[in-house]
Amino acid sequence: MTPSPKSDSTESDRLMFESVNQFLGTPLPWRAIASKGSTNRLLSAQWGEEKLILRINAAADLAFGVSRESEAQILALVQGYRWAPKVIKNHWQEGWCVMQHHGETISRTACQAISPLLIESVTQWQRIPPVDSARFDYTALFNAYRSRLLNDLVDSAQTSYLLLLDELINRFGELPEVPLCLTHHDLHPGNICGHEKQLTVLDWEYAGFGNPWFDAACLHAKLGAPIAMVSALPAFQHLSHKTLKQGMTNAIKLTNVLESLWFSVRSSVTSNTYNE
Repeated sequence: MTPSPKSDSTESDRLMFESVNQFLGTPLPWRAIASKGSTNRLLSAQWGEEKLILRINAAADLAFGVSRESEAQILALVQGYRWAPKVIKNHWQEGWCVMQHHGETISRTACQAISPLLIESVTQWQRIPPVDSARFDYTALFNAYRSRLLNDLVDSAQTSYLLLLDELINRFGELPEVPLCLTHHDLHPGNICGHEKQLTVLDWEYAGFGNPWFDAACLHAKLGAPIAMVSALPAFQHLSHKTLKQGMTNAIKLTNVLESLWFSVRSSVTSNTYNE
């Protein structure tokens, strides 16, 4: 039997569990797991000798800026790399993805220990040949932010966040030129499992072939990778040390602004849902 949904589960949830279990060929006792910072619902279950994670995708208004179709393309592209999450089935059309459990995420104090392996992993994905259909459209993203800010925020907050968006666009245009690369766009300790000998990079929801400065900023500011290590990545080898440092400073500020905008949009959705 399929596990009985909780009383507040929707019919779509029930059908989703049925679809997952039908694919796996057995009814699994899926149990919700806590996940800090994730907009998706995560559950786990034992499948023979293997532990699985089931991700139930958040609605589009909460997962702002995510293209599930593009994510599916990227996940398929990176399968086989040691650092890629091992996907069992990504049925993005029905809103779920099953993958292997890759262990606990790293702590902030463990970041520097995994820096060499992380840099090696980023080097590999920056060398993957670009795919036009998975190109990240920053202009569309910035326009979507502007539309949501105008529609969802009250005047007092709207002005300040629109100014932040203008700052974001200006800083983006001032970044030193680098080649188009596969870019994760959301590197932080909560998206990395493993240790200094083996790691897995999770959550490729925002990934695409785009501007690797976003990954550079996160590698340095959130994961503690020294600038000298970042400079060895394929995307940045042509830059002088001075240009790299200037670009890094700008990219970190840009990433911080983008995070503020993302949280403002997400908070407005949560607030509107609660008020309804």
